[in-house]
Amino acid sequence: MTQPSGLRPIETQALDEVLEQHRAVRTLIMQLRKVEDTAEVCAMFEQLVPFLSAHLELEEATLFTKHTDPALVEALAAQDRTVETLRAEHQLLRQSVLSISAQLAGGIPLAVIRPELDAFLDLLRQHEAVETDALSHVGTIRRTIRDETLRASN
Repeated sequence: MTQPSGLRPIETQALDEVLEQHRAVRTLIMQLRKVEDTAEVCAMFEQLVPFLSAHLELEEATLFTKHTDPALVEALAAQDRTVETLRAEHQLLRQSVLSISAQLAGGIPLAVIRPELDAFLDLLRQHEAVETDALSHVGTIRRTIRDETLRASN
């Protein structure tokens, strides 16, 4: 389990920021599941669209690069995921949030949009949970990689 060349560890600050944003995402998901008023959901989506866009860009710029931290790669593999699958989910999330936002802006009632909204929230929650779980194991995996590298060099 040695670190392949070209891969780089995740910076602690970026990791902390992503995890803090994941907590905000979980809160937003719970709020959106409870709201029954179209105007209120519309207002929430006006905040969600730029937040989610910035969040996904942060992840892609710091976590899911072509030089992804090997500890994260391993943590994702333990969940049968890859950086590529998470990037593909990012695209689905972007498309879904824009579709729902456009429908809300177009005056489509929440009752009509609710199935698509719920599917989006399910995907977002599942995606966030996978990322958070993988990120929570990065430190342990890094120590294992470091220890194995030290043993191999001795």
